[in-house]
Amino acid sequence: MSQTEFYPPWTRKGRENPVPWYNHMREHHPVVYHDEITAYGVFRYSDAKAVFADNENWSVQRRFDALPEDQRGLHILANTLNGVDPPDHARLRNLAMPAVAPAQIDKHANMVRDTAARLFDQLLPKGQFDFANEFAHPMVQMVINTVMGIPPEDYHLSKDLSDRQEACGGRYTGGTFSDPEGLRKVNQEYRDYFQPIIEARRHHDHGDVMSKLVQAEIQGDRLSSEELFKMAMIFNRGGADTTMTGLTHMIRALMEFPEQCQRIRADPGLIPTAVEETLRFYPPSHSMSRVAVNDVEIDGVLIPKGATVLLWLPAANRDPAVFNNPDSFDVARKPNGHLSLGHGIHMCIGMHLARLEMRVVLEQWLERVADFQRTEQGPIEFSQNSLVTIVPQSFPVRVESIK
Repeated sequence: MSQTEFYPPWTRKGRENPVPWYNHMREHHPVVYHDEITAYGVFRYSDAKAVFADNENWSVQRRFDALPEDQRGLHILANTLNGVDPPDHARLRNLAMPAVAPAQIDKHANMVRDTAARLFDQLLPKGQFDFANEFAHPMVQMVINTVMGIPPEDYHLSKDLSDRQEACGGRYTGGTFSDPEGLRKVNQEYRDYFQPIIEARRHHDHGDVMSKLVQAEIQGDRLSSEELFKMAMIFNRGGADTTMTGLTHMIRALMEFPEQCQRIRADPGLIPTAVEETLRFYPPSHSMSRVAVNDVEIDGVLIPKGATVLLWLPAANRDPAVFNNPDSFDVARKPNGHLSLGHGIHMCIGMHLARLEMRVVLEQWLERVADFQRTEQGPIEFSQNSLVTIVPQSFPVRVESIK
């Protein structure tokens, strides 16, 4: 394959299939400067994992320093658990994480099952539907709304806010905004919307995640209103995009590897490892970024202080130094230390909910669907907005239900 056939993920062709580029870069250019997006790329698993773990030399907070001062707080991650460095990070983590711990999220398992079942009841009898837009999008938005205490009737409003915020953002965390004034406006609308929800939970525990966040207290310290707004935005947008993408890729993988689908049907105990393999093989986020606090050398390449690095997760997740037969989709793969949800203190705050949703949907899909296939030929069309979450625009399927 010639160099001209490798397409990076910031191009339309690269969105369709960046894997050859990732594999080529990991093998031949494991650390390289990308002129097109003014950031360094890191491709090997060991290097990416080391950057995630090294909070002295790599910063999440400094990703916003390059933005104009009046825009630094606009990003969805700025001044949040996933956007500050130690020691401030420890305070936010101690206050926020109990609300999204497995024990808390598992309390919503029946709600997640009921939501998936209602949508399947509506869609499966049609025999053909858009899995991404008619199932995955509403599924995750309804679940997040319920978990956060957003009224069901506000589904379209919360999704509109999420979509508009993404359209105004940068291509990666710390990248320049495409529409800073539009982003300022939608952030204010978020605040106006969530303020009464937050205030109601200051006086009464509704049993949802927002109640736990509002009422969290350590030695008199609580999350501020601004911190609560940001938490709500992260769940509403970040959780919706990544989990919707994960669900769609899960069904895509079962179509592309039907023998693996049959393995799960024969042994439903493989469902949890199948979810993890989906996350490894088709990570919902293509990159995560860090900024060098000092001059740092990686694989002989000097990354200057203040430079941005993009940790290319699909490349790291297919590193043959870590994963046997990395280009094979194996629903029984163990161990599976993929980096799709991050690593270290800044791992995805919504990872337990995302995994729960993916497990539940896979269980019901295999129980209710006998045969399925994609109804379109050619490459999948992905969003062009971001290098972080590359969202499928649609995924139409034809299904045959189990009688």
